[in-house]
Amino acid sequence: MISLSIISWSVFANEPRCDASLKVHLDLHAPSAYLNSQQQVVGMDADMARLILTEAGCEVEWHLWPMTGARIIRSLKDGEFDVMIRASDTEKRREYAYFSRPYRQEVVGLFSQKRAGLPSALTLDKALAEGLRLIGPASGWYGEHFQQLRSKWRALNLYTSYPDAAKGAELLFANPSRGDLILVDADIFFHFVGPARYESVIVHGSDLFVTPAHLMLRKEAVDEEDLQAIDQAIQVLRRDGRLQEMEKHYRPRPLLQILQE
Repeated sequence: MISLSIISWSVFANEPRCDASLKVHLDLHAPSAYLNSQQQVVGMDADMARLILTEAGCEVEWHLWPMTGARIIRSLKDGEFDVMIRASDTEKRREYAYFSRPYRQEVVGLFSQKRAGLPSALTLDKALAEGLRLIGPASGWYGEHFQQLRSKWRALNLYTSYPDAAKGAELLFANPSRGDLILVDADIFFHFVGPARYESVIVHGSDLFVTPAHLMLRKEAVDEEDLQAIDQAIQVLRRDGRLQEMEKHYRPRPLLQILQE
């Protein structure tokens, strides 16, 4: 008679496991990733990445040097670190990286200060046609349509680039402001704005831009079995709700309310 312990061990032994030691890049901007009062790395993406990778069997080390989006991509390709969080899956990037299944939803919004008096229904296309100044990401993939719009804004000298979302929010609230509108990660933007200024901003367009966020893994650092183990960990953690709870825990309250409307 075969014991249940032997069956359980046999099933476990056949499951894919990640045996890689991975260096994960984090930009320290709350609520994505930041240092708490004990100087420990915490945050929405930090906690999710650590949980996913350790659940898969990987060892995790943080890479905390501040970088622009373009520099992050170059550094991953050059092997300075192995994992990029909150990544968009593109065909070009697949030449040198694997992508996990989505682990959360990234939320990007078009915002302005209410005192500017811009209509709530304003879209990126309308804003460009009206010659409004946009504060937007210096690099990164936000879809083919935005790539085309960003080129047109730059040609008109109406585009101010930011290296990261926190810097972008600073540019909007600078005196004088560096733009009429900002396209930015909504979680970081609302965290920067803070409760005292929630009512001073407005989100434009009919919807926020909600897209799947992936872990982007350098191909030279992991193999397909490692990727399979990471994907399996994400599937299990989403099925039992732990990833969703982390996302909800760190998401600023006004953004949660907008998403639930």
